[in-house]
Amino acid sequence: MNNYYVYMYLREDGTPYYVGKGKANRAYVNHKRRVRVPPIEQIKIVLTNLTEEQAFANEKDFIAWYGRKDNNTGILRNLTDGGEGASGHVITEETKNKMRKSAKGFTPEAREKIRISLTGKKQSTSTIEKRKLTILEKFGGSPNKGITPSDEVRAKISKNLTGKKQSQSTIEKRVLSNTGKKRSKEFRQAASDRQIGIIKVKYSVELVETIIRECESGMAKSALHRKYNIDRNRIREIIKTPDAYKVQ
Repeated sequence: MNNYYVYMYLREDGTPYYVGKGKANRAYVNHKRRVRVPPIEQIKIVLTNLTEEQAFANEKDFIAWYGRKDNNTGILRNLTDGGEGASGHVITEETKNKMRKSAKGFTPEAREKIRISLTGKKQSTSTIEKRKLTILEKFGGSPNKGITPSDEVRAKISKNLTGKKQSQSTIEKRVLSNTGKKRSKEFRQAASDRQIGIIKVKYSVELVETIIRECESGMAKSALHRKYNIDRNRIREIIKTPDAYKVQ
């Protein structure tokens, strides 16, 4: 019967200190257990409608995810890895997504403590190779390859990088990686336009007005760039000063 669930006991800062499985009122009753049962608002039911086998397996997954204090792998007070009868169980992507979802209600301080507890943990070579193989089979390569980030994402990246200084070795690596690369005519033209402040390319009134209209309707500048094969920076300039780019 699907009447089992997985629960967490939370500290006052929102971080979990115990993970268990049960049914009925198991999460709310002491039962002479080693860890204290917290106030009801600090008890979180993370998965429901499970069979006992599923509950055991997910309990083990969560304990592995957050780690145990007694063996210096994480933040939980559990003394075992849980999941009786689930030996060899592999955490699926679906379960990992459920774990991430369960953590969304934690405070920023709680998430930071969890992040610190997981920092420094190295994945085995076999795990890394399996992940690479999965990505290769699913996407044929990097899932981000060929995807142009939106203006919002670019703005966040820019904000995060503002004020950060790159090391000399990083600069040298970047210069080396770009050496000999051929830039498209469009890219070189846009760079030249920005440097000397001269608008050399103009477009039909209809095209400029279409770009303005689609931008106002919510289409991202990155999407306009892909649709019309016009440099993103020039798209911004067209939207900013459309008359300057219209063929008179």
